[in-house]
Amino acid sequence: MTEPVSTQSVVEGDVVYQLVKDKTKVPGKDYLIVDVRGEDHVGGHVTGSLNLPLHELPERLPELLEEHADVPQLYFYCGQSHFRGPQGAAVWAEGQSEELAAKQQVYVLKGGFVKWQKKYKEDHELVENYDERHWKEWEANSTNYCTMTITNPIKLGSDGSMNGLTR
Repeated sequence: MTEPVSTQSVVEGDVVYQLVKDKTKVPGKDYLIVDVRGEDHVGGHVTGSLNLPLHELPERLPELLEEHADVPQLYFYCGQSHFRGPQGAAVWAEGQSEELAAKQQVYVLKGGFVKWQKKYKEDHELVENYDERHWKEWEANSTNYCTMTITNPIKLGSDGSMNGLTR
């Protein structure tokens, strides 16, 4: 098993921008963008991303690792990529075999969808289902959101649970 994703694996939106804009790259083949938001998967998402709520990842991990074994780059994000994005990336990386880890890189999109939509909301090649009203309300209420720093990445238990987190 590999170590949890480190802060060096965080990438700026420009990296993902280049992939999505590059018409020679195929989502799901050349790269995979994974949105681990759950009930808050509203207001839009990165074009071509797979919505996979974090709480579903441990249960689905074996099938997903097999299904996406040939994808060389994965990018995880959530709302701000402070918690769920890095945790999703860590769960994925921890589930990789040594062979898969050697050929598949796992990253976290810095700033998550909040930063992405601020920068690219006008570009329909980069953002799908954008809801301007949602983001105006979010901005007005953003002081109600907390910011976290991850110090203890989720470790999968032998039963597939995430440190006692429940669904």
